[in-house]
Amino acid sequence: MPLLVFQVGYTASGAAQETDEPDSLRPYWTGRIEQDTTWRDTVYVGGDVTIASGVTLTLAPDTKVHFLPYRDDTQGGLDSTRAELIVEGRLHAQAGGIVFCSADASSLGADWYGLVVERGGLADVSHAVIRDGLRCLYAKRGGRVTMDHISFANCGKPTAQSLSQRSAASDSTQVAAGRAGGQRQLRVQPAQAEPEAARSDSLSEKMEAMVKRYYMKADKREGGGLRMLKKGIAGTFSGIAFTLIALGVHDKIWEPSGGPDGAVGAVGVLLYVGGIGWSVGFPLGVSSVDPYDSLPKTLLAGVIPGAVGIGLLLNDFETGFEMVYVVPVISSLMASELWRKPPQDRRVSFGFAPIPNGGLSAVSTLHF
Repeated sequence: MPLLVFQVGYTASGAAQETDEPDSLRPYWTGRIEQDTTWRDTVYVGGDVTIASGVTLTLAPDTKVHFLPYRDDTQGGLDSTRAELIVEGRLHAQAGGIVFCSADASSLGADWYGLVVERGGLADVSHAVIRDGLRCLYAKRGGRVTMDHISFANCGKPTAQSLSQRSAASDSTQVAAGRAGGQRQLRVQPAQAEPEAARSDSLSEKMEAMVKRYYMKADKREGGGLRMLKKGIAGTFSGIAFTLIALGVHDKIWEPSGGPDGAVGAVGVLLYVGGIGWSVGFPLGVSSVDPYDSLPKTLLAGVIPGAVGIGLLLNDFETGFEMVYVVPVISSLMASELWRKPPQDRRVSFGFAPIPNGGLSAVSTLHF
């Protein structure tokens, strides 16, 4: 079955073309590529794209591959909610200036899954940027990856686990850490007779120890001000929506049963019932736009002061009002930032160097 390109309103075959339409209306790729294909300029992906065995997908210089956020029309692969570029054959992306990223320029990360190299697949990638993925690069056992001057940015934590568990050199690897030219390096080479569990643990521990030092630096480069603005806007809309929902539920359940709304009046109902919706809705909105947010902690930071404020409204209106409608805004935003797990942003360069026995070692350089 040939790979199909979809656009709202029609189905066509062939390469997606740049248009002036919104991202949701642009033609995009999804399905299987079963003949040699070249991508160039700007390409959109809206579901898992699989390069079939024996087939080569070539990327021309300066090609930008944009993955539509949180969209997988195939609902398959490793993640049924995010698009993947699955390599069963060969991905050839060595022309320079190539970028794999989210179609959302202001992405907070984890909008798509990543490059997935299956057993028998080969990904040749150099002088490229891979960003905004949940697991930007993942090679299964038997999948081959050759890389040089690759920049990983705004990738999810599973990316570090992938690089820790698999190397670009071979399936069986060991790592030696050191310094060269003032830069910390990882030398990855075929392992000698060593139990697989020990190899995996050693590689993971050493890689994790190195990435941990600069893990938090990435978040500072993301733009915290813009992220906070997005959270504030999302929280406000969500808070208003939940307030209206709470008032609607109250009207359907409380008043028909003859409840004593007259004791507090219409304004009291708005403050009490609306306060419940606001203190729940605002933190949910904050958490919804940050994939690295800790939802339980952000939600509690909004609900607890809201509940206290509702109890204070009758006796101390001013304090109660602030606790219901103001404090949850501040506390949920602070909790969201304090307990979030920031994305990783790192530069990893891969190359080859001769070893005494006449073979080659793959060298990975982490730039701090």
